[in-house]
Amino acid sequence: MTQPESAPKPDQCVLSHPAFAMLGSICFRKSVTDGAPVVIVPLGEREVAVPIKALQRELQIEDDSADGKMLALIADALEYATCLFIGDKLPREVVDGGASWEPDARHEEVAKARLQRQLLAWLLSDASVELLPADALMHLDDDDELRGQVQAAFAEAAKELNLAGPNAVIEALEVVAKELAYIEALRERFLLPVSDIVRRIENIRPTRKNSDANRSEMHQQVERLSKVALHQIGQRFQNLDGNTGEVIATLRHAERQCSFIRANRDWLYRNARAWEQILQDWAQASPESDDQAWQLLARTYHFLAPRYMTTHEWESMERKRNNKANAPAAMTW
Repeated sequence: MTQPESAPKPDQCVLSHPAFAMLGSICFRKSVTDGAPVVIVPLGEREVAVPIKALQRELQIEDDSADGKMLALIADALEYATCLFIGDKLPREVVDGGASWEPDARHEEVAKARLQRQLLAWLLSDASVELLPADALMHLDDDDELRGQVQAAFAEAAKELNLAGPNAVIEALEVVAKELAYIEALRERFLLPVSDIVRRIENIRPTRKNSDANRSEMHQQVERLSKVALHQIGQRFQNLDGNTGEVIATLRHAERQCSFIRANRDWLYRNARAWEQILQDWAQASPESDDQAWQLLARTYHFLAPRYMTTHEWESMERKRNNKANAPAAMTW
């Protein structure tokens, strides 16, 4: 018996319960305190933030109803959108698996060049080809020999993959390159800035003015946690590079590989959004200002700690904080 096709997900924020119209110009966003999805309800000159789940219970909206499914979709969508009003378009990540943002054209060119390098390495059985600069493969018209090798690689790949010819390989490669372009964009816009922050944190050294024990401990913690974060983020890129490194296997299973790339793209993008303010703060920081550097370290610590400390470390820190709650005031970071 043929299974009925599932209905496509709605692409617009639409809620039918009459209470939503009565609440006025509400918007959905993440809570600034704990990141939970909330609905912002205007009350005169004030706003009230109500957790989406609490509002759903209050309005007796079932999870499997149209509004219940929409509220769940909105909660997921807030990973990719800062704020959603009723009537807004939902981000593509939760609608059809696409992306709500775009890489630059050069990111696709870099992705395509990487795949072409892998094809050449496969054709020539020479891993050293992977060391070719991307620019060389982005300007094939300038190198007749290299262009001929790439064309031969397409022809051999067509035979290996049982495709109609080189053009079919080129088309398959371009499909994968379009997906990998997002990864190249995130490598540039997220991984490299985080790497730069880790390097700058390592180079901060307390002056006599800022050499108290509290600041020294904070610096050590920020340096450690930033490296934990960089390792976690970098591991995603390594997994992506490793899983798409065998170009023939990637092209043979292009649909599965594209799904894998998209899942990791979304994970990286969600994390990049969480890092946005810290990345911006470090980009604007003045290296000549010692006080500003330490204030920035403090903000960085408060960003990193809840995200990259182990549960045991976080609970231990919370206990210490509670124990000091009634202690005399001390120097703050």
